[in-house]
Amino acid sequence: MPKILDKFVTGSLRHRVTIQEPPTGTGTRGERTGDWSDLATVRAHIEQLSGDELIQAHQQVANASHRVTIRYTAGVTPEQRVKFGDRYLYVGAVNNVDELNRLIVLTCREEVG
Repeated sequence: MPKILDKFVTGSLRHRVTIQEPPTGTGTRGERTGDWSDLATVRAHIEQLSGDELIQAHQQVANASHRVTIRYTAGVTPEQRVKFGDRYLYVGAVNNVDELNRLIVLTCREEVG
């Protein structure tokens, strides 16, 4: 199986995205309050993996999965999201490829609607 580092081309990082951290404030019921804050703006390669529609709370919601590849950036965690234009991709998993601190592959979900 070819490794991602062997086939990775720097020019494929053609999208500009912003990694955002969740709000840090807490409301009276324990919910998060405030705005998301920017951690870093980086170049990325974005691939759509799948898309399906789910019924949630009697509403139809589109759910899409994406793979986002970026250069290594310290501090990226699954609690964060990726802002891509006016879309938000919520990070589900962070993979530091081969633990070499060169590339990170984020598995994300996008909720539409």
